[in-house]
Amino acid sequence: ARSGISLSNIDVIANAKGGASQGAVGTLPTVGQSLVDFVDLSLSAVGTYSAFQTFLGGIEKSARLLDVKDLTVKGSDTGVYTYQMNVRFYWLR
Repeated sequence: ARSGISLSNIDVIANAKGGASQGAVGTLPTVGQSLVDFVDLSLSAVGTYSAFQTFLGGIEKSARLLDVKDLTVKGSDTGVYTYQMNVRFYWLR
């Protein structure tokens, strides 16, 4: 909301979940298991290009680690664009 981008259609990408199922919650990973877990999400956004730049700047400065893995921009004559993104969120197990 701070950037002026409207997010919609947020979905977990099948077969792209991290190692969350590798151990019970609250247990330490065994040898060979990663301490970092992730999930891939697909989301759509609508807004102006300057609002999208502000949105990406917020992602860049966020304490939460996130990678934008794929980005598609659909043009518009009105100056309001549609963005389709695949992002990966990381966290420590």
